[in-house]
Amino acid sequence: MRKFALLIFIFGSCVKTSPAKESFKGFVTHHHTITRELQIAVFVPDNYDPHHAYPVLYFNDGEGLEAGSYLDMEALAGLIKKDQMESLILVGVYAQGNRNERYNPYLDSSIVAESGPYHPQGDRYSRQIAEVLLPYVEKRYTIDEKRRGLIGISLGGLQAGWMALKYPGTFSFTGALSPAFWVKDYALLKEAMPNGLQSTRFYFDMGTGEWNYYLPLIKRLEEVELVYGKNIFYREIPGARHQDQDWKDRMISIIRLFLMKEPGSPQKWTVEVECIPSRSRPGHFFQRINPVVFLDDGIAFSLAYSADYSIIKGIGRVEEDGRYEVIEGNTMVVLVKNGNWSEKVRVKTCK
Repeated sequence: MRKFALLIFIFGSCVKTSPAKESFKGFVTHHHTITRELQIAVFVPDNYDPHHAYPVLYFNDGEGLEAGSYLDMEALAGLIKKDQMESLILVGVYAQGNRNERYNPYLDSSIVAESGPYHPQGDRYSRQIAEVLLPYVEKRYTIDEKRRGLIGISLGGLQAGWMALKYPGTFSFTGALSPAFWVKDYALLKEAMPNGLQSTRFYFDMGTGEWNYYLPLIKRLEEVELVYGKNIFYREIPGARHQDQDWKDRMISIIRLFLMKEPGSPQKWTVEVECIPSRSRPGHFFQRINPVVFLDDGIAFSLAYSADYSIIKGIGRVEEDGRYEVIEGNTMVVLVKNGNWSEKVRVKTCK
């Protein structure tokens, strides 16, 4: 009895639902106030069939979803109407202007110095999602419980990644765009990898205009038998910055990744040679060879650790993740291979 009373105290009991309205062509929006802390907008297809079980994709920063800031909802609806994408339900969970606390499981002194004191509430928020939000939505809409996804951006991406590790199996897909995995000296990358992640598809990305070195997360996930290119995907986007339009440019591709049953077949490869300015060391560059594969279903991801690198001209070294250094002269030629595909690329010292 005491535990039940505590849950009522923590999560509240206020439930309000607004009338449905069409906010985007192809979707009808329902607004719900579940508790003081959980306010959501649910976007259902305008031809919603209560006898059909839909995949459902939850979004942190629901205000931005409703405003169309980081997802072109009408483009998504057009793809669904043309049968180029499966119908799904979208749920935007409002941040309510308190992102530092709401999404952050860690206390970080640099955030305190920049934005002031805060109390990390990432654990509390994640419990609300698992114990209150999901049952509420799934009682009112017909949901395929095996196909739930959670997407977050920046601090919202940190929360999505943290929740994937702390609540394994709750979501079949986690998408973290430009995630703030740097918080508390990359604490997320040091978390223990739990059993039960094998049923999760884990996507994260970063633009080179904002780059942080998160590639070790791939190795950590592989330790618990996730497979790169099957249920781990990383994308590095040349020039992309920490802004709505750049997230919007890649969001539909990420939704495709959530919906797909199995990855498609490789259609083409490319190699991006990158000089990424360090954000902490002025004048220093991360020199990277970034091979990318494009599948026939519109999904692209970086090959990162998956490719093999060998120097065929010049003197230098290439790390297993594509970082390189030219030791003599300014250039060298590297053979990049992945399976039956290979390409020679000329790289140079960044200046």
